[in-house]
Amino acid sequence: MLHVLERVGVPPAGVDLRLDLPPSARGPGTPYAVLLPGASCPSRRYPPERFARVAELLAEGGLRVVVAGSARESALVERAGGGVTGLDVPGLAALIAGSAVVVCNNSGGAHLASALRRPVVVLFAGTEQPAQYAPRGTPAAVLTVPTPCAPCRQLRCPYAQECLDIPPADVARAALRLAAAGYPQ
Repeated sequence: MLHVLERVGVPPAGVDLRLDLPPSARGPGTPYAVLLPGASCPSRRYPPERFARVAELLAEGGLRVVVAGSARESALVERAGGGVTGLDVPGLAALIAGSAVVVCNNSGGAHLASALRRPVVVLFAGTEQPAQYAPRGTPAAVLTVPTPCAPCRQLRCPYAQECLDIPPADVARAALRLAAAGYPQ
């Protein structure tokens, strides 16, 4: 995309995303994990029941968990354990900015976490190539299962979403490891 902008006269200012929020816009002070079960299409969504299990494992590991999403994602958030819905981008940014770690699908939440320099575990569906869209500006764990159909670019998976057949224990372990590293906010 930077090359496209450059061709129309917009010079590149670098490849790192960066978003700074004032301290007053950040979430509560105790360490917490943000789980974002939403994504633009079903083929990119880790099952909400597995997100719920990840939330349980993170809580057992000592992290408070906040499951969040937009108003359109309220049913999905509820299935993933309930939490905060109706967030707009500034509200989501504030929630992410105060987090110890974010766990999300390959979606806008991953890019927002990267721009805010928050550690992120990305559950990466086979719709795209991870090297193209993985977070670059923050510590990240990109979890996926290699499949012969990837990258498929499908909105709905015609198979059983084998690319997202990631055990919740593996997701929680990656999140707890990143959160324990204590990245500055």
